[in-house]
Amino acid sequence: QAGSLQALQQQAAESVGVTAKQLPGLIRLTVLEQALSDALVSTLPATAAQLKAEYHKDIDQFDQIDVAQIAVSSKSLATHILSLARKNVASFPALAHQYSQDQASAANGGEIGSVGRSQVVSLLGTAKTKIGTIQLLHTQGEYLVLHLISRHTVPLSQATAQLKSNLYASQATALLQKALSDEATKLGVRVNPRYGRWDVTTQTVLAVKSSISLPS
Repeated sequence: QAGSLQALQQQAAESVGVTAKQLPGLIRLTVLEQALSDALVSTLPATAAQLKAEYHKDIDQFDQIDVAQIAVSSKSLATHILSLARKNVASFPALAHQYSQDQASAANGGEIGSVGRSQVVSLLGTAKTKIGTIQLLHTQGEYLVLHLISRHTVPLSQATAQLKSNLYASQATALLQKALSDEATKLGVRVNPRYGRWDVTTQTVLAVKSSISLPS
């Protein structure tokens, strides 16, 4: 949608107020901070009940369906496409390219990616969410021929790290700041006095007011 990788990178850089050249460094720092936060949070205790409650609260993170769609404005055309797709499931990508008015998904053979299963159920009902089926849906003035390609689930037993990260999200920043402060104290950070002094609490270099008076 951005037109090119370069354009996408430029948009991302502008959205966070840095240059395109600075963006890779910012991404690396952000990912590193998240990894450190996750590692610190993983050491915190959590009961089975807490993990189960968090799992079901954000179940769409762990139970998703890969969906493809063909969007048209005519019911008769949608019904025709539905019939063709059900006769030959393998033709769905070609039908999306030919008929879908949603250009973004049409370019991908109709695929829109993974969608939380509860969202699919709310649209189609539980009885129509069998994987492999092709269904017709009328919503917001258009007709959607939906192909439910596959289902991906992450069991609670494999989601502990993510659940803890969600559970202790409000504490992650404080834990990270404390860990960095402790490490800085242990390492003994030194700053050239011409640039100021290191403040271990804020983890920044503070400017020091010069004692030299310049002649007016």
